[in-house]
Parts: sequence; structure tokens; C-alpha cells
Amino acid sequence: MFWPLFFLTALIGLAALRANLRTASIVLVASVLFYGAFGGSWMLFVVMALACAVVLVPLNVPALRQEWLSRPAFFGFRRMLQTLNAETLAALDAGRSGWDGGLLEGQFDWTLFEALPLAQPVPAELPRIARLLGEFREVCDNHAEPKIRQEWLRLQRICGLGIADSDGGLGLSPSGQSALISGLAAIDPESTATLGAAGRLIWIELLQRRGSHAQQQRLLPELASGIARIDRVCEAPAGSALAVLTTVDGHSAIGLRLRLNAPSSQVGDGTLLAFTIQVQDPQGLLDPAARGGLSCLIIPRQTLGLRAQATLEGEALVIAEDAVIGGTARIGRGAVDLQAAAAVAGALAPPAIHAGIATTIALAAGAYARTHAPFSEAVGERATAQEALALIGASAYAAQALAATAAQTLDQGAPPLSPAAFARSFAVEQGRRIAAAAADLGLTDSSLRGLLDLAPAHSGCAMPARLARPIDHTACVLSGHRAFMAALAAAREKNPARGLQAFDQAFWGHFGHLLNSASRALVMALSAGLLSAVRMRSPLARRIGQRINRYSAALAFATDVALSRLGADLSSSRSFTAARSAHEAARMTLTTWLGDALAHLWLATCALKRFDDAGAPAADRAVLEWVCADALRGVEEALDRVIRHLSSPLLSLATRLIVFPLGRGAWAPSDAANRQVAQRQLDTQRLRASLQPAPPRLGLLANALFATLDGEALEARAALAAANGRVARIEQALATGLIDAAQAQQLLDWLYAVRTLERVPPSTAV
Repeated sequence: MFWPLFFLTALIGLAALRANLRTASIVLVASVLFYGAFGGSWMLFVVMALACAVVLVPLNVPALRQEWLSRPAFFGFRRMLQTLNAETLAALDAGRSGWDGGLLEGQFDWTLFEALPLAQPVPAELPRIARLLGEFREVCDNHAEPKIRQEWLRLQRICGLGIADSDGGLGLSPSGQSALISGLAAIDPESTATLGAAGRLIWIELLQRRGSHAQQQRLLPELASGIARIDRVCEAPAGSALAVLTTVDGHSAIGLRLRLNAPSSQVGDGTLLAFTIQVQDPQGLLDPAARGGLSCLIIPRQTLGLRAQATLEGEALVIAEDAVIGGTARIGRGAVDLQAAAAVAGALAPPAIHAGIATTIALAAGAYARTHAPFSEAVGERATAQEALALIGASAYAAQALAATAAQTLDQGAPPLSPAAFARSFAVEQGRRIAAAAADLGLTDSSLRGLLDLAPAHSGCAMPARLARPIDHTACVLSGHRAFMAALAAAREKNPARGLQAFDQAFWGHFGHLLNSASRALVMALSAGLLSAVRMRSPLARRIGQRINRYSAALAFATDVALSRLGADLSSSRSFTAARSAHEAARMTLTTWLGDALAHLWLATCALKRFDDAGAPAADRAVLEWVCADALRGVEEALDRVIRHLSSPLLSLATRLIVFPLGRGAWAPSDAANRQVAQRQLDTQRLRASLQPAPPRLGLLANALFATLDGEALEARAALAAANGRVARIEQALATGLIDAAQAQQLLDWLYAVRTLERVPPSTAV
């Protein structure tokens, strides 16, 4: 048994140290020579020596390795890139991974994570945000008309959330914007959804990121004041343009002869029209790099001379190149610019709106359960109701953590690609789960489910969230995979020799990472992550961090296996067959599930970040445990799907033995966690503090809750007397002197408030 253990130890050591190809070759050759000197079988030594010579010599001679091995793989990788759609490639060019990249690589930096600043607005912004929220609550209390609320938002410059003070906006930080949007959504979701609509935020962000100085000076103040409104015309591309020479004040300049093909039904009443076009340049007037791509335009409606009833089809006019956002330099680069702006907008408004709505529903669920307990079976003590209350409360906590952390990502200047994509998917998933749980409590109807759909509907992408998820998650997985991004850069290298050399380094340099991820995934699975070091304040947070490390290592290995296998399938030069078509469809499916696993891991870190920023309060321990248990179960389900759908059964079996050597170990949140989170939802002090003053939507429910809390002591006395056979009604309690007239009126008011609530349709009460 000595020699098998000897070679196994050598392999584990190489994997743990992530040894490069040369170091691994030296160690393997030395191990074989050591066996030859002290082993017992010369025949086995000769076989191993010949195998080392055949395998290691070509690998360690760059000329041979590149010609025999790297070149075929390089051309296969280029063929695989052709299967990626334009949206995914544009997303890869627009952003890179943030801390989710460490989760995908299996090497999460907890020291850097702990050193991150608090995920909250800067202290100087807090009074301003509190004042705006208080005034908006008063406006909503006094005015039911949406136009009045929208006009107030415009006058307060809230239309310019992300625009600097110098351009007429509020100039809040991303965390400040997120906090304000979340608070506004909790008060009036409809108005806030309009404020955070993708049609505004994406193009405002695009102007700020890529617009020329003249464009920013001309358009941003009008957008910040709400005077100008943007309408998107059709989807990309909405038309085409021909580069031509024009004469302006006696000087020659490049212009664009524009022709739009959008029907009039797609044009609203906005003062600005925003769209993307394809620019043609047959005369070679533009930079060659600007040809072939999309360009983003913003044009005042009066420039086109159009009314809302007019058709855009067939219109042709010459416009200045300054209509293109960024000018001539950005012609043909609009797809990447638009993806980057959409990522920023998607990481800010949608999670904040969803957090505000989820918080409102959580308050309503807690108040509803607390209000109905004295008059019927205690809602908080029924198993089904406990689970529903816990799900709603934990989802609200997770949504708040997601919104705060996504905004902090923007504060730090990190790429927002993953936060935007994950916010979309979680807004849809959590919205549906909250709606179902609220229905279990008897709290909701179809109008409330429509309310929950406001967040994903304004998520910054024209495509529905469920349809966009494969593209979003594929981009997140690929952008976080370091070897893939290095190979992508090599494939785009104009010099073929340099491209092959860069690909060779990326491809074989990743070999050590593959061995390391396999060994790390196996060790972490066998030890349940207990061998990893995590620096966090509380023991609970450290244990959750260790479990995150365990699944991060599993995800890293599963990603390498899945992408390697798919790369081999998709890069094949064989003719297009039904089997190959299935492999191409499997790529989107597998990368979507890998993205799901990464998203749930990222959500667990967001919840952990919020818990740590708050000082690890004991009151939040149960909800943190619930959120992370549910998220890690989602990771396991996604990884299990990846493994089950690998195209090779043997590869699937080997991957399962490494990722789940002891079987799946993550389960649904426990009954104890459900009970504790449900009781957190029913906490009297928390409900009083959150509903004073109550959002307009929760007015009747808040009145019933306060009447319940104030009358419970009297009701307890009356219940005790009823048990002794002395009283059965409020009138009898008053007649026997158990309560006075004021207390009797208080009990009657309480009963009236609850009965009024029950007679009102849930959509009105909530």
C-alpha cells in the first residue's frame, strides 16, 4: 500500500499548491525515478517512464505543445465562440465579475469581504433621505391622485436620483439612491416603479457614462427636473443610418442619413426618443473599428417632426453625428455601452423596488397574523402559517440585503453585471413565493400578486425575466471564469501567433487550477467546510461562511467540468446534427444552472454581510440561518442538475463522487427556524415601530393592529373571567365592574377595527 499512497500524496500536494505544468512534471518525474530506485517492479517502472516521456515531453516543449495540442484546441475554442449570442458577448465586454468571481473560483477572500465598508448610505445623506420619505408619506396620505404624487417627485428632483448636483439631480451615492427608492417603494410602489423604469435609468446612465460634455450639459438637467421624458423606440436595431458628408455653416462634417422602421404604436409621448441603429459606411468616412456594431441615439421628438399619431416607417433625414451618444467615437460600440448601462440600472432600481415591496408585504403579514390571533386560532401557532410567515419575513430580509449589497457594489466601482442579473432572477422567484405564502395566510388576491410583479417588470431589460435568465446567468458564469476570459482575449487577438501563445498560457495554466478545485471540492465536502478559515464576528456567521466555502469549491469544480465538456462538444468540426444541436441547447441550460448556484451563493454572502454590518444582532440570528439554509439548498439543487445533465455518464458519476461524496447535505430551513422567524414577524415592538406612521396601503391594518395591542390586556382579563363563568360579552364585563366605560369602548373599537378589516377586500386593506 505504500506506493499507491506515495503517488496519491504527490498528486494531492500538486493539486493543493496549484502547481504549474513545469513544476508538476518535475515532481512526477522525480516520483517515478524514486520508484525505480526503491520500488519492486522494473517492468512497471519502465511502463511509467515511457508514459511520462510520451505525455510530459510534448507538454513541456512549447513548440510541440502549441503545435500538437494548443492549436487544435484554439481553433475549437473559436468555433465554440460562434455559438454565443450577441447579447452574451456584449455583456462579457461590458462588465467583469466582482466578489462573485471568488465564489466561482472556489477561493473567496473573507479578509477582503470583512474589510468592505458598511452597505448603507453615507451619514450625511441619511437626514435628507428621511426628510424626503416623510414628506412623500404625507403627500400620499393627503392625495390619492397619481399625478399629484408624480408632480411632487418631479419638484423634489427625485427624477434625477443618479444625476450629480451640478446637473440638477440629487447627487446621492448608489447606496443613498437604493435606500430612497426602497423607502419610496414601501410607501407607493406604483409611483416608484415609474421612477425606476428601465427606459429612463438605462439611458440616463448611458449619457453619464458615454455622453459627450455637450450632450450631458444639454440633456441631463432636463431629465433630472422631469421636464424631458425618454421613450425607447422599438428594440435593437430600430433602424439604419448611412454615413454622409454634410455642410454645416460652410464646413464639411459627417452626418447620418437616418431611416427608422418602427411602427407608430411603439412611440409614446416622450420629449426624447432613444433607440439603437445600424450604421453603414460605404464611403469609408468613419473609423473602421466603428463598422458593424450598433449605435445609441437620443433625438428630440421635434427633430423628427413627428406627432404621436405619425408613423416612423420610411422617414429619412440627415442628423448630426452628435445625436449618437458619445459622438463619432462611439459609433458601432452601442451594444457594449448599452449592456454596461443596463447592468448599472439593473443593479440599483429593481432590487431596491423589490426590497420595498417585500418589506411592505412582510409588515402586512405580521400585522395581519398578530391582529387575528385573539379572534380565531392563533395564526402564529399553526404550522402552515408559521412556514408562510417565516418565508415572507426571511424573503424580505434577503431582498433588503440584496438591494443594499448591490448598491454597495456600485459604491465601490465594481462591475455590476452579476448583481443586476441576480436581482432580476430573485425578484421573480421571491415575488412568486411571497405571493403564494401570503395567499396561505388569507392575505392576498390577484391584485397583490400584480403589486409584487412591479419589481421584475422594471428590471432594466426589455426581455421578460424568465427568458433573460439564461443569457444573464451565462454571462455571469463566463465573466467570472478567469481561464475563459483569458482565452476569449486570446481569440480576439489580431496577431494569430500572439493569440495562440496567449491561449496556450491560459489553457495549460488552468490545468493546476482544475486539479486544485477537484481536491479542494472533495476535501471540503468530506469535512463540511470545517477545515477552512473564515474571519467573522459571530460563531454562526463563521459556520455559515465555512459552508459557503464548501459549496464555492464544489461550484468551481463543477464549472470547470461543465465548461470543459461543453467546449469539447461545441468546438467539434463535425457536421451539424441533431446530437450537436442538443449539445448547443445544453450549453445554455448548464450555464443557467451554474448561474443559479452562483446566485444563491451570492445571496448567502449578501445576507451574511448585512448581519455582520449590523453587529451580529441576536434578533437576526434565526432569519440569517433561514435565508442561508434556503440559499445553500438552492446551490445543491442547481449543482445536482448540472451533474445529472452532463453528456458523459462516467464524467457525471466521477463529478458526483467529488462534489457529493457523502450525498446531499443541505436541507430546507428547520421547524425551529420557521418558528423563530415567524415569532420575529409577530414581535410587538417591531410592528409598532414599523407601522408608526403606517404606509397608506396599510392604514386600516395598522389601525386594527394598534387596537389589538392596546386591548389585549383587557381581553385577557375578560377571557379569565369568562373561564370562571362570570362574563361572556363586553356588556357583561362592564356590568360586573370588570372594566369601566372607557375600557369597554376601547374593546368595542378594537372589535370594530378588526371586523372592518375583514370586510374590506385584501387588496384594499393591504
